Amino acid sequence: GMIAANAGSGAVAILSDGRDQLLLTVTRGFIETQLGPWQSFPIEAPVPMAEAARTSRAIFLHDLDEVRREFPLLALLLEAAGMVSFVALPLIVESSVIGVAGFG
Repeated sequence: GMIAANAGSGAVAILSDGRDQLLLTVTRGFIETQLGPWQSFPIEAPVPMAEAARTSRAIFLHDLDEVRREFPLLALLLEAAGMVSFVALPLIVESSVIGVAGFG
């Protein structure tokens, strides 16, 4: 995952049983205190991992300007983690989204 993507940070979130929350299950490269509010978050949250899960589409953010413009809530976290770009990929099994992976 992260090595293949040449990413310094990453996370995997699984869709809750009610399919309304994403639950972080694996994180690398983030400071734990930064992730506190993101241990679970609504699938309707205005962040790329939630959008990827909602739409079943990959989200590619090429630089921090694009992140600030498209997903301002995420910009501070990415900057604090030293990331300059981000990708969110839906995890799909048998045509159904089960979660999402994000790398930066």
